[in-house]
Amino acid sequence: MVFTRDMVRKVFGIRCGNKPVELLNKNDPCELRDIYKAGSTRAEIATAVALLESCANTDEATIIRTWDLLCLALVVAPKSSNNISIEYLASMVDPTKTDEYAWDEHLLDLAMAQVDHIRKQKAMPLKLTEGESKYEFWITGPFAFLGISYMDHLSFPRNCGHVFNKSLPRVFGIRCGNKPVELLNKNDPCELRDIYKAGSTRAEIATAVALLESCTNTDEATIIRTWDLLCLALVVAPKSSNNISIEYLASMVDPTKTDEYAWDEHLLDLAMAQVDHIRKQKAMPLKLTEGESKYEFWITGPFAFLGISYMDHLSFPRNCGHVFNKSLPRVCFVTNNDFDFVVEHDLELKILNNTTVFGWRPFLPLSETPYNTDLGNEQVNEAPPTHTLDESEVNLSASLNEWLVFPSSQELEVPSRFKHLAEKHKAFWASDVETTMKNLAVAKEDVAKARRDEAKEDDTEAIEDEAKENEAAANRGEKMQESEMQTHVSPVTSPRRREPSPCPAHIDPEAWNRAPEAPGFELFSQDSDDVEGDANKVAAGIPAVEVPDSAPSVAAESIVAKPCVVPIDSSAKGDGSSGMVTHEKKTRFKRAAKDELTPPKSKKIKVSKDQDEIYTRFVSNGRTFKRLTKKRKEEGHGQRCFVQIGRYSCTYKGFKESLKPRAFLSTEVMDVWIEKFNHDAMTICKNSARQKRRYAFTHNIVEKLVSDPKTFNASTCLDEFNDQCAKYKILKCDILYFPTVRNEHWAVPTVNIMMKQYHIFDSMKLDKGAGLLDELARNLFLNFTTLVDESKLAPKLSKDMELYLLKTPDHPQQVTLFDCGFFGILFMENFNGKVMAEFDNKYCPDLRRTLAADLIEARENQDSVEKLMEEELNPK
Repeated sequence: MVFTRDMVRKVFGIRCGNKPVELLNKNDPCELRDIYKAGSTRAEIATAVALLESCANTDEATIIRTWDLLCLALVVAPKSSNNISIEYLASMVDPTKTDEYAWDEHLLDLAMAQVDHIRKQKAMPLKLTEGESKYEFWITGPFAFLGISYMDHLSFPRNCGHVFNKSLPRVFGIRCGNKPVELLNKNDPCELRDIYKAGSTRAEIATAVALLESCTNTDEATIIRTWDLLCLALVVAPKSSNNISIEYLASMVDPTKTDEYAWDEHLLDLAMAQVDHIRKQKAMPLKLTEGESKYEFWITGPFAFLGISYMDHLSFPRNCGHVFNKSLPRVCFVTNNDFDFVVEHDLELKILNNTTVFGWRPFLPLSETPYNTDLGNEQVNEAPPTHTLDESEVNLSASLNEWLVFPSSQELEVPSRFKHLAEKHKAFWASDVETTMKNLAVAKEDVAKARRDEAKEDDTEAIEDEAKENEAAANRGEKMQESEMQTHVSPVTSPRRREPSPCPAHIDPEAWNRAPEAPGFELFSQDSDDVEGDANKVAAGIPAVEVPDSAPSVAAESIVAKPCVVPIDSSAKGDGSSGMVTHEKKTRFKRAAKDELTPPKSKKIKVSKDQDEIYTRFVSNGRTFKRLTKKRKEEGHGQRCFVQIGRYSCTYKGFKESLKPRAFLSTEVMDVWIEKFNHDAMTICKNSARQKRRYAFTHNIVEKLVSDPKTFNASTCLDEFNDQCAKYKILKCDILYFPTVRNEHWAVPTVNIMMKQYHIFDSMKLDKGAGLLDELARNLFLNFTTLVDESKLAPKLSKDMELYLLKTPDHPQQVTLFDCGFFGILFMENFNGKVMAEFDNKYCPDLRRTLAADLIEARENQDSVEKLMEEELNPK
């Protein structure tokens, strides 16, 4: 089992960034430390709780900081003592920016450190001191994360009596957060309540519909709030009356922030409450009043969720004649025909005239349902085209095992009301069953004895045939050595024996006898009847060869070495014939395996519909930028950050101008992509140890490294280099990339630490094989060696790099004048350390689309992309 950072985020619900978590050392001065210690030697949990209770409601910084420290100490990473971890105060100076730190990575490291600690403690020899009855040690840190993650990976039977549910958001397609849903009490004052009641005692659905029809198109708050209330009342959690649930108005004061509430948890609680209500109602004694013919009660709330989830977990044969559309959200794609089909085929068949008891069909594995956790945060998929199976498409010869559901041993138990009948018939037929079983045992013994006798007779005949063959060979003057006898006579003889091959008249008998015999039937399995042969036909197929008197042995070797084609009689019928196709397959050669230095074919870039829509909306929308005056440029108009990832960002103008068709890739967009590339590469290597560790340097440090080695000053980029080494462990990587640009042309000088080589990947080589940026690349290699040496982080590596050779593998070349930057990206993605995968210019248009969508989806700035785009297109 592999534990990842994503698991940490999902278990604890912590918002995380990319900055390393900063820890406070004991000797570092900090005013906040004294506040939480309160004169004591330790920062106790009780002191933090007292501080939280005594601080003013307006002191948000203290409230957030103290609450975070208590969550870490009590839930996320508890210590062995009742203290809070004040070393985290270094990361909480500004408590509103704690989500910028990589808490997932930090907590995962703590958990793995605890695992190593437990292993070491358990491996130590057991030494109990006087008075100790058992060996104990403390377990601290985020250890609960490992238990929760392990539990979520376990598989339990569906009838185990416990339900772990995570599927409700995918049924209704509701965006959910972590805040508890707030409900409005009857006595709480609320102006919105009167709007939806409209003078009545209840807030009816008809009133909400009328309000939705009458409001203006610009009143977005009323439209969103009313629509949400109608969806809850009509689809998600209907009530027993035609009213909306106005208690939810407390969570809809600002309808644009309803997705911050934990609707999934709230609705799941409602559904489980309805299940308990049904159980209690069914357990009550049946008391019908006068005039009643049956007992009824109302079912309300999000009960449809249970039915849809149950239906999605059922397994039906693929040729059942019905197609389920399992797109998300499920409530938008479920039909009445789906429920009718499930009701018809999931009824318990062991109960006569059953119409209410279900559970006949088996369950699907979780991975084959729409609720698979690997689907990520998908919300809505497009509905695939519906398709109804015709009778001609149904495979009538399909296995009945898909429809048959075999009962378990518990299901085969006789019900108590029928046990007396079962015992009666069991006693009545007991003697017949016992006699039949004895007769069966005797018959099996007779069959086994007959088979043994038949095998002995066959062996005797085979031995007699061998004796006759040896006697005939002795009459011809052939003296077989003992070693040859051991070679050609099998200790276990086959019951099928072939006659010795006769010597043709045109071949010398001595040469014929010296030639080895053809393989006998002993090579084949004695239990198989797939091979039958005729030695006369084999001999008749040998072509006539004139044998010189001086060299009979050579002729004999040529006869054996040359394969002969045996003529097949098509009219002959036999169960053991292997056919012409089999004989032809024997003469074929296997395809040679590819060498590890053979360039593989690069994977085709697939552009999804969502990615294409993002590219069309933000890049190829046909809208142009308005010209800014000099005064507006000085005021900073048009310079807002459109996409920000880590330390780097780009404006919308630079984003669009770089990614539109036939455009040159700018350095700012390349730096943003490199930041994403480094983060993804580090994540992949943590999840799989087999992946190559890769890192790409940004334009800022590369521009300093390509300078003349005589004037290069390592101190100008030493601080940035040390920071990146601490974050990404650069000097432990296998491949380092240095994307370099000059005169709008990109190349990728590469340091291959794994193969101890330098490479220069340039998509526009000159006629003599030299690249446009080769001189800059050589300067970079020398300066990077100097930088590593002065950093003193890897002295051995800097000495080894002085011996590296410049040897560039074959790599694709561009045929255009504007795709060099995208070729550089493909170089970094498709080089495995030994060979470069094959690709061409056809990949670049799709790469522009996927690159635009990936950068927008991975952006870290919170402002809306549509808002930023409009601000740059239409400056005020």
